[in-house]
Amino acid sequence: MTDKREKMRLLGLAFAGADLVFEIDDAGVITFVLGAVEQITGKSDADLVGQGWGKLFASSEEPTLRAALEALRPGKRNGPVRMALASGEGRRLQRFADLSLFRLPQNPPRVSCSLSIGGAGHGRPARDARGLVPANDFNAVAEASINQGELGPLDLIELKGLARVLSQLDPSAAGDLQQRLSSLLRLASRDGVGAVEVADEKFAMLGQSAVSLEELGDRLAAAAGPGVSSEHARLDFSTGEPQTALKAMRFALDRFLTAGPTVVAQGFAAVMSDTVRQVTEFRRTLDERSFKLVYQPIVAIGSDRLHHFEALARFDGESSPADSIRLAEELDLIIEFDMAVIDTVCDVLARAAKPVMIAANISAISLLQPAVRAHLQRAAHMGQKIRRGLLLEITETKAFSDLALASRAIGALRDMGFAVCIDDFGAGSASLDYLRHFEVDFVKIDGRFISQLGERRDAAVLRHVVALCADLGVKTIAEGVETKEVAEAARALGVDYGQGWHFGKPTATPEWTSASAASSGPLLARRRGEVEQWG
Repeated sequence: MTDKREKMRLLGLAFAGADLVFEIDDAGVITFVLGAVEQITGKSDADLVGQGWGKLFASSEEPTLRAALEALRPGKRNGPVRMALASGEGRRLQRFADLSLFRLPQNPPRVSCSLSIGGAGHGRPARDARGLVPANDFNAVAEASINQGELGPLDLIELKGLARVLSQLDPSAAGDLQQRLSSLLRLASRDGVGAVEVADEKFAMLGQSAVSLEELGDRLAAAAGPGVSSEHARLDFSTGEPQTALKAMRFALDRFLTAGPTVVAQGFAAVMSDTVRQVTEFRRTLDERSFKLVYQPIVAIGSDRLHHFEALARFDGESSPADSIRLAEELDLIIEFDMAVIDTVCDVLARAAKPVMIAANISAISLLQPAVRAHLQRAAHMGQKIRRGLLLEITETKAFSDLALASRAIGALRDMGFAVCIDDFGAGSASLDYLRHFEVDFVKIDGRFISQLGERRDAAVLRHVVALCADLGVKTIAEGVETKEVAEAARALGVDYGQGWHFGKPTATPEWTSASAASSGPLLARRRGEVEQWG
């Protein structure tokens, strides 16, 4: 009776963490199965016993199953690894399950297995023909993991000599070897996400602390064959905030492109420490509002009448804001920064002795956040002086992947009473798509186009863009107007407003007269939002 009760207890514990438990021999033949067999497979347990365990999974998982058995040592556990299940009759959606394996030393040659069912496609990145994760998918999974607080290690592995070995094999054998290596990496990765190829012979993956990286390296080198050696490093993100970990991960992957794992690891601790310091200092800058805003006039071309100002951020005295703003973008602090700037502009508008309009930059990322729009709604409730005075200039529009969603967000701002401008507008297809989808009040033409107005072809293209905006009732602003000649060229094209040192330098307060304009000078650094990073 005691033995029976003990067995029931063990079964209960097994099913508490799995939907199906089964046992296989070294050949992968199912010798025992118990649990939601029919629900998962559409077959009875009697039908499965004696079948290969590959029948449970999609055919694409065969290399991973083979590698899982080969790599499993007595007393060791593999998994959980997210696997695609075999498609049952009448099922259209691909289903997935987490597979775990354990080889009990007292029960050779059997392997104990468990399956826990997940949703359709849940948490499983795409894989290429070699079984590796594409760079963009890996970045997305890694960043999601870090943002959710799962600050596990990042493993870097270099298989020196692998390219030479692959070049000596026929295509079929080379493909088989790549599949085997990617399967071994996948089994050792966190949640079975898999590895990404950073460069030739170099792989990165979200690691598991319980997995010995040295043993994995030896296993990979042995699988690749003579002449291949492994160098590896494990980078620990567990001590930092998500923003710190993200920046450190990007640094590590960028550095791994040209350096070995050991060299990357040597500089990693310093980067983590420096990033923690940068996050702390930037947050203090926002909390204490220790940045400054300067105001550059936007003027009606032809009449030289002031229309509005743009608020431009300054950090550390009179230094360019470019580096600080890029840092905010890299550390995912741009939303906090945008709201701090908007609050400062609202304070200036509220204290202004006479009506004035000021444009505040808001990144596309910030615009799509419901909390930011709620913040702006509260600002709109401060009164007509704020609603009429605050113009929202949307930057980094490359972040718009869903134009319909962005259009609704822009519409919400205009419904609050704010005018909206699209920044860095060009002649490309993306800008034309914005005109088609977004109802805005202004577009600001990228200074790179304005500076090339002397080129006949550029001027012709820009003339048509300006005419299209006029037909749609959208006013145009030319940025980077530094000379009288450029101002005249912009006026000839029909551009409505201009911004640049020809009309006026940025000043500490939003005050302007035409006499303050300068004939020439450099353009103040402005937001671009383009961050170079691996992947």
